[in-house]
Amino acid sequence: MNELRRHLLRVGAAMMGTAALPARVRANDDGAIAGAWQGALALPQGGEAAMALAIARVANGALLVRLTIPAMHAFDAPIAEVDALGAGRYRLDPFGTVGHLDGDRLHGRFAYVGVPFELRRVPTLPAWSDTPETPLPEPPPLAWTRSLGAGAWASPVARDGIAYLGDVAGTVHALRMRDGAVVWTHRHEVPIYGDAAVDAAGVTFVDEQSTLVRLDRRTGVPRWRIDLDAAASPGAPADFTYTHRTPVPVLAGGTLYVGGRDASVRAIDAATGRVLWRSAVGGAVMSGITVAGPLLVAGTFAHDAVIALDRRDGRVVWAAPTAQPVSSAPVVAGAVVLAGCRDFAIHGLDLDSGAPRWLQSYIFSWVESSPALVGTVAYFGSSDLRSVRAVDCATGHTRYTTDVRGLAWGRPAHVGNRLYVGTAGQKDVLVAHRPGLCALDRTTGALLWRREFPMGDAKTAGFVASLCHDGQTVVGAAVDGTVCAVRVAAG
Repeated sequence: MNELRRHLLRVGAAMMGTAALPARVRANDDGAIAGAWQGALALPQGGEAAMALAIARVANGALLVRLTIPAMHAFDAPIAEVDALGAGRYRLDPFGTVGHLDGDRLHGRFAYVGVPFELRRVPTLPAWSDTPETPLPEPPPLAWTRSLGAGAWASPVARDGIAYLGDVAGTVHALRMRDGAVVWTHRHEVPIYGDAAVDAAGVTFVDEQSTLVRLDRRTGVPRWRIDLDAAASPGAPADFTYTHRTPVPVLAGGTLYVGGRDASVRAIDAATGRVLWRSAVGGAVMSGITVAGPLLVAGTFAHDAVIALDRRDGRVVWAAPTAQPVSSAPVVAGAVVLAGCRDFAIHGLDLDSGAPRWLQSYIFSWVESSPALVGTVAYFGSSDLRSVRAVDCATGHTRYTTDVRGLAWGRPAHVGNRLYVGTAGQKDVLVAHRPGLCALDRTTGALLWRREFPMGDAKTAGFVASLCHDGQTVVGAAVDGTVCAVRVAAG
């Protein structure tokens, strides 16, 4: 994402003639691809998404590509300079798109997962625009706010009316959910970007030096700590797409299960911190693990796959390859594993074998969100698609998709018949995103209210993590370290 941001800024400069593009771009460009192109992307699970390209000469002589995908809220967005490859083939960086020109037909594979597209030359393109916003009722007032004093990428986790979370300065906070009062703090002093596992006795988290730490839940006093994979740790966050993801432990039957950047999963005795087993899984596990009876299910961030392990010894039972990293925590709904992925899709896999059951396309959007499960329906957030989607767990059928106007990376918080969602905003990216909090009718997907938060001067603002709730209060932590709460509505 950082590389994309820098690329888009460079493209914008090129439009004004202030950037020196590589000479090979201009030299290899014969101009034949210039013009207006309209058609569609062929989605993996069937159906199409409208797509258009406008390719025209800019001030410095290069051909600039502007992309429109209405379903993605991308309208006439500058994305790339044309690089002619010869024999009617053109590369459209930075997404790895290659098009083949055949007279008035332009076809090829879009982005790095190779979604097929076919376009035809047209005289002009329609005047597409974003869906207008429907006026909404005033959002409820915030019940309270509190500043952590440092940024927050970790989700607050609720237990017995207290929210627990770490911040980027390395402090763990326990806040009373009804009024935001501080119960305790622990100065760990190593950045914490991942969610904690909170159980009756302890709060357990992984820091950015790949140390697994367990605190007493009542007092915040450390109980034990172990180094998981210090040699493999990347240190301070530098790569936005990697180090803002952290292994998240899970507790079951007195045992903690946690992934690692060293491409392994460990089982650890929660009382003592003793490692019971360690299993190599082929790729870094940078999110949570789901316990499903005798199995553990996780996703890997390299040698990309969803994997299932035997809880007793860590033996890999099956591995289902994906085209890109699995950056969300897989969940299990009955006999189906649901996993959001950076190949722009949700994968529905058979729990016993890992065999594909269905695929749900997000067009051109990573699926960073783990879902909230309610009965037979999974509620996912999204990235550039800026939506919340209700998906039938057994079939992958979409019940509704609601535009929430921002990056919805976290898990929706389900309370009664409502879903509460935090969104983030980013600058200098393909799709317009805005930070905020909103509530949806869980049955229909109708947006009930939305509270806007300021973007300010930050490149990222709002809620990058999940919200939590105790049935009465919903709590979220914004990336600037502001924690806020809203009361749960009746009904």
